[in-house]
Amino acid sequence: MLKKLLAFFLVVAGVFTLSACNLVEEGLNDLDKIDEAMAELDVEPEVTDDITLPTVGLHEVEITWESSNPDIIAPDGTVNRPLYSEGDQTVTLTANLTIGENTLVKEFDVTVKAAETETDAEKVEAAKTVLLLSASGLVVSNIDLPETALESTVTWESSNPELISADGTVTRPAAGEGNQTVVLTATLTVGDATTTKEFELTVKEEDPSNVDLSNINNRLALFKNET
Repeated sequence: MLKKLLAFFLVVAGVFTLSACNLVEEGLNDLDKIDEAMAELDVEPEVTDDITLPTVGLHEVEITWESSNPDIIAPDGTVNRPLYSEGDQTVTLTANLTIGENTLVKEFDVTVKAAETETDAEKVEAAKTVLLLSASGLVVSNIDLPETALESTVTWESSNPELISADGTVTRPAAGEGNQTVVLTATLTVGDATTTKEFELTVKEEDPSNVDLSNINNRLALFKNET
């Protein structure tokens, strides 16, 4: 008997509670409902994965979303993490809460954490930046062509191997042929990622003093003998 009475009182209390809630809700205007829905709405301030952006809030308030950077966080909550080299990115999400003709706006600044490690493409681009040649001005001797740069391997090609070979050996043009331009192309590779970098060098022609003078000396000696 006591159990039946207890159950009866619980049912009655539940009915009164629901009635009271309905009365409270019926007493709210649309802006009040939006205010309460807005107070309840929240978004994590830092994320690495896709996030759930609700489309319906408290009091059946309709919610639509806008993003200041859809490439990082789309309006549907899809998250694309920035590359390691790009660093963390902050995106402003704007929630538009609507009932009927009434709309209020709430903004959230959300930081999307960058990837923890570099991709091969990032590594090879970093290597390209630091790859330099010691040769400058007019080239007159062999040059050192690096085989590595940071985490990349480097291979070389020459537009004129007769003047500068792929191993850096330099053969100067003969005197009178003029200085010659050669383009060296470095191919940098990390994993499946690759890029190229070009270096334009000028090889100086041989100096006239390096020309073999033996024939001229022989002719001078012959001339003296004849005179």
